[in-house]
Amino acid sequence: MLRRLYVPLVVLLLIPACALAQHQVQSPDQFLGELSDGKYRNDFFGFAMSLPPEMYLLSDQKRAIYKKAGVEMFSKNLEKGRAAFEKATSQEVLLFSLAVSKPESTGVSSLNIGVVKQPEGVTPDLICDDAGAFFVRNPNYKLISKTKKLKRAGNDFAQIELAVVSGEQTLSLRYYATMRKGYSLTFVITHLSKADLESLEKVVDSLEFS
Repeated sequence: MLRRLYVPLVVLLLIPACALAQHQVQSPDQFLGELSDGKYRNDFFGFAMSLPPEMYLLSDQKRAIYKKAGVEMFSKNLEKGRAAFEKATSQEVLLFSLAVSKPESTGVSSLNIGVVKQPEGVTPDLICDDAGAFFVRNPNYKLISKTKKLKRAGNDFAQIELAVVSGEQTLSLRYYATMRKGYSLTFVITHLSKADLESLEKVVDSLEFS
């Protein structure tokens, strides 16, 4: 049974413009969260994280546009389960997107955070199991590491890693999942280099749960 699928894919490869994290200001929103003084805070889900000032943020409008583009790109190569895929992605709320540098046509490493309301009994490892199984239905995706259970900031998490071929590039995805208030909360790092992965991992390491 498909319970959850987070699909930012490679949408940030096509982003034309972002704002520096230190200059971007968002209005408070309990569900979507807010950004101020270099920190993203979400009171509904009870977490916060620090943002390096040199990184770039994607606006709400741009997130919606590029999420749609990513869904369309992924579904073109989906051989089975298209209806389930489209239903899953329509239920996704993309809360937050962060890029390590100003996006260009050659691509950029990024962190995307999304949530989906889940049935009772869903756990982080089930989310990762289902997501991994679904991603590899697209022949451009390869599962690099199976589901691992771990702790981050005192919370139960699970993790998988994938690789995806996009044009002439091969991108790596590190996919974390946890549960908050009956929602799956996912942190997906798409990275082009080890240095970018380390930079984005530091952002995830700054997670604080209340």
